[in-house]
Amino acid sequence: MSSVLRVFDGLPVKTSLAAFTLTLIFLSCLWTKYKPHLRKIPGPRLASFSSLWKIAGVLNQDMPWRNIAVHEKYGPLVRIGSNHVSTSDPDALKTIYGFVNVFKKVG
Repeated sequence: MSSVLRVFDGLPVKTSLAAFTLTLIFLSCLWTKYKPHLRKIPGPRLASFSSLWKIAGVLNQDMPWRNIAVHEKYGPLVRIGSNHVSTSDPDALKTIYGFVNVFKKVG
């Protein structure tokens, strides 16, 4: 940690805090983009580290068409947000959510 602080040594306090904050935001975006279980799922680049892609779609009122277009481009499993995956394959829903009837009906 001291090596990180040495980089900002000699700068004014406000500049140091701003640079440190921007560095943390950048590292957070990198971590979000390359999350271990989501990094292999294709999708728009902006959607891999923020929700801005979805927000733009909602504000432009064209999210359904964007969703269809992104599935046509990337396939049945698409990352449309930093923690949001969309699927167009009904069989994938069974795998993801595990719809299994564990309790037998009696009667």
